[in-house]
Amino acid sequence: MKKIILFLFVLLFVTGNLFAGEDDTYFSLSSGLLYKKALSVEFTFEKELAYHNSWELGLDYYNQCLGQYAIDSTGYLIKKHAFLAQGAYNQVLVQYKNSNISLHLAGGLGANNELKFSFSAMPGIEYNYTFANGFKFFILQKNQFSFLNVGNTWFRTGLLIGIKIPL
Repeated sequence: MKKIILFLFVLLFVTGNLFAGEDDTYFSLSSGLLYKKALSVEFTFEKELAYHNSWELGLDYYNQCLGQYAIDSTGYLIKKHAFLAQGAYNQVLVQYKNSNISLHLAGGLGANNELKFSFSAMPGIEYNYTFANGFKFFILQKNQFSFLNVGNTWFRTGLLIGIKIPL
């Protein structure tokens, strides 16, 4: 009887913290194209909460210098780029067996090459697929409203594809 109770305590101690998707942490890398021939790259740290909701902290780099280059009146190449430090919250909308669709609500503060300061609101939809080894593949549909930008680059939209690596 003592062996059975000891075995049950050891089993409870070893498996007590095994809840699928709760308190997982990930490092993610994503990249994609945005409207107006731009590239966006994101590095984020994600902490999952109960029911697969999560918080993210990360860095975002935006560069609008793809395709045909624009030249200003003085002959210089116009490059539009920005760095943002961002925070995001992902609220799960639909849960499947190995995947989910979540509402991605993000905001960021940073600097750009035009006014040296910008802030953005970035809502979107994120699809996550979890593999057996814990890695996640995701597609993020990103809408970015950037304030304090010169010209017509205040709204950006596009798709980012990435991978989340468990820590």
